[in-house]
Amino acid sequence: MRTGPWEQTIKKLSMVGVNLEVQMAKTMGIEAKRLEKSMRDGIRLKRFNLADNKPSTIKAKGSSTPLIDTGDLVNSITSKVISHTTAFAGILRGAKNKKSDSLIDIATVNIKGSKKKNIPARDFITPAIKEREKPFQESVNKVAQGVLRI
Repeated sequence: MRTGPWEQTIKKLSMVGVNLEVQMAKTMGIEAKRLEKSMRDGIRLKRFNLADNKPSTIKAKGSSTPLIDTGDLVNSITSKVISHTTAFAGILRGAKNKKSDSLIDIATVNIKGSKKKNIPARDFITPAIKEREKPFQESVNKVAQGVLRI
Protein backbone atom coordinates (compact mmCIF):
# COMPACT_ATOMS: atom_id res chain seq x y z
CA MET A 1 0.00 0.00 0.00
CA ARG A 2 1.34 3.40 -0.96
CA THR A 3 0.89 6.24 1.54
CA GLY A 4 2.34 9.24 -0.30
CA PRO A 5 5.52 11.15 -1.16
CA TRP A 6 6.45 12.03 2.42
CA GLU A 7 9.96 13.29 1.69
CA GLN A 8 8.63 15.77 -0.85
CA THR A 9 5.84 16.88 1.52
CA ILE A 10 8.25 17.33 4.45
CA LYS A 11 10.60 19.38 2.25
CA LYS A 12 7.74 21.63 1.13
CA LEU A 13 6.54 22.08 4.69
CA SER A 14 10.03 23.00 5.89
CA MET A 15 10.16 25.83 3.34
CA VAL A 16 6.75 27.35 4.18
CA GLY A 17 8.13 29.87 6.70
CA VAL A 18 10.93 31.08 4.42
CA ASN A 19 8.65 31.28 1.38
CA LEU A 20 6.01 33.15 3.37
CA GLU A 21 8.58 35.74 4.54
CA VAL A 22 9.92 36.26 1.02
CA GLN A 23 6.48 36.55 -0.56
CA MET A 24 5.16 38.80 2.21
CA ALA A 25 8.14 41.16 1.88
CA LYS A 26 7.38 41.46 -1.86
CA THR A 27 3.69 42.00 -1.16
CA MET A 28 4.40 44.61 1.52
CA GLY A 29 6.54 46.53 -0.98
CA ILE A 30 3.87 46.39 -3.66
CA GLU A 31 1.11 47.38 -1.26
CA ALA A 32 3.17 50.23 0.26
CA LYS A 33 3.74 51.60 -3.28
CA ARG A 34 -0.01 51.34 -3.93
CA LEU A 35 -0.77 53.22 -0.70
CA GLU A 36 1.80 55.88 -1.65
CA LYS A 37 0.07 56.25 -5.04
CA SER A 38 -3.34 56.41 -3.38
CA MET A 39 -2.20 59.29 -1.15
CA ARG A 40 -0.68 61.21 -4.07
CA ASP A 41 -3.62 60.60 -6.41
CA GLY A 42 -6.12 61.39 -3.67
CA ILE A 43 -4.54 64.83 -3.27
CA ARG A 44 -3.90 65.55 -6.96
CA LEU A 45 -7.28 64.32 -8.18
CA LYS A 46 -9.20 65.83 -5.22
CA ARG A 47 -10.56 62.36 -4.40
CA PHE A 48 -10.61 62.69 -0.60
CA ASN A 49 -13.10 65.57 -0.26
CA LEU A 50 -10.47 67.78 1.36
CA ALA A 51 -11.61 71.21 2.50
CA ASP A 52 -11.43 73.75 -0.31
CA ASN A 53 -8.83 76.47 -0.36
CA LYS A 54 -10.09 79.93 0.55
CA PRO A 55 -10.35 82.44 -2.31
CA SER A 56 -7.39 84.36 -0.86
CA THR A 57 -5.29 81.17 -0.87
CA ILE A 58 -6.29 80.36 -4.45
CA LYS A 59 -5.34 83.89 -5.50
CA ALA A 60 -1.98 83.72 -3.68
CA LYS A 61 -0.89 80.33 -4.99
CA GLY A 62 -2.77 80.31 -8.28
CA SER A 63 -4.40 76.92 -7.66
CA SER A 64 -7.57 75.62 -6.08
CA THR A 65 -6.12 72.19 -5.28
CA PRO A 66 -5.69 71.78 -1.50
CA LEU A 67 -2.24 70.64 -0.26
CA ILE A 68 -0.49 71.49 -3.53
CA ASP A 69 1.47 74.69 -3.77
CA THR A 70 5.00 73.94 -4.97
CA GLY A 71 4.42 70.16 -5.14
CA ASP A 72 7.04 69.50 -2.47
CA LEU A 73 4.56 67.90 -0.03
CA VAL A 74 2.84 65.56 -2.47
CA ASN A 75 6.14 64.67 -4.14
CA SER A 76 7.70 63.78 -0.77
CA ILE A 77 5.17 60.98 -0.17
CA THR A 78 7.18 57.78 -0.38
CA SER A 79 7.18 54.15 0.70
CA LYS A 80 9.60 51.50 1.83
CA VAL A 81 9.62 47.97 3.20
CA ILE A 82 10.81 47.68 6.78
CA SER A 83 10.34 43.92 7.21
CA HIS A 84 8.24 41.09 5.82
CA THR A 85 5.37 42.24 8.05
CA THR A 86 5.90 46.02 8.04
CA ALA A 87 6.06 48.72 5.41
CA PHE A 88 5.91 52.52 5.49
CA ALA A 89 4.01 54.92 3.25
CA GLY A 90 3.97 58.64 3.95
CA ILE A 91 6.43 61.45 4.47
CA LEU A 92 9.81 60.69 6.02
CA ARG A 93 10.80 62.74 9.07
CA GLY A 94 13.82 64.34 7.38
CA ALA A 95 11.97 65.49 4.24
CA LYS A 96 12.32 69.22 3.57
CA ASN A 97 10.84 71.58 1.01
CA LYS A 98 12.86 73.98 -1.14
CA LYS A 99 12.90 76.50 1.73
CA SER A 100 14.22 73.81 4.12
CA ASP A 101 10.94 73.64 6.06
CA SER A 102 10.07 70.26 7.55
CA LEU A 103 7.48 68.60 5.32
CA ILE A 104 6.37 66.31 8.14
CA ASP A 105 5.54 69.42 10.19
CA ILE A 106 3.63 70.94 7.27
CA ALA A 107 1.78 67.66 6.68
CA THR A 108 0.91 67.33 10.37
CA VAL A 109 -0.58 70.83 10.51
CA ASN A 110 -2.61 70.13 7.38
CA ILE A 111 -3.76 66.68 8.48
CA LYS A 112 -4.86 67.85 11.93
CA GLY A 113 -5.76 71.42 10.99
CA SER A 114 -4.91 74.49 13.03
CA LYS A 115 -7.48 76.83 14.57
CA LYS A 116 -4.66 79.26 15.40
CA LYS A 117 -3.56 79.46 11.74
CA ASN A 118 -7.14 79.06 10.42
CA ILE A 119 -6.22 75.88 8.51
CA PRO A 120 -8.93 73.21 8.17
CA ALA A 121 -8.03 69.54 8.67
CA ARG A 122 -7.09 67.90 5.37
CA ASP A 123 -6.30 64.28 6.19
CA PHE A 124 -4.94 62.50 3.13
CA ILE A 125 -3.63 59.46 5.00
CA THR A 126 -6.76 57.94 6.58
CA PRO A 127 -8.82 57.99 3.35
CA ALA A 128 -5.93 56.39 1.44
CA ILE A 129 -5.62 53.64 4.06
CA LYS A 130 -9.38 52.99 3.93
CA GLU A 131 -9.24 52.91 0.14
CA ARG A 132 -6.44 50.31 0.16
CA GLU A 133 -7.60 48.22 3.16
CA LYS A 134 -9.65 45.58 1.34
CA PRO A 135 -7.22 45.18 -1.61
CA PHE A 136 -4.36 44.84 0.92
CA GLN A 137 -6.20 42.07 2.79
CA GLU A 138 -6.91 40.30 -0.50
CA SER A 139 -3.21 40.47 -1.48
CA VAL A 140 -2.08 39.06 1.86
CA ASN A 141 -4.66 36.27 1.70
CA LYS A 142 -3.57 35.40 -1.83
CA VAL A 143 0.06 35.17 -0.73
CA ALA A 144 -0.82 32.96 2.25
CA GLN A 145 -2.94 30.65 0.11
CA GLY A 146 -0.23 30.41 -2.53
CA VAL A 147 2.51 29.62 -0.03
CA LEU A 148 0.40 27.13 1.89
CA ARG A 149 -0.65 25.30 -1.29
CA ILE A 150 1.20 22.01 -1.02
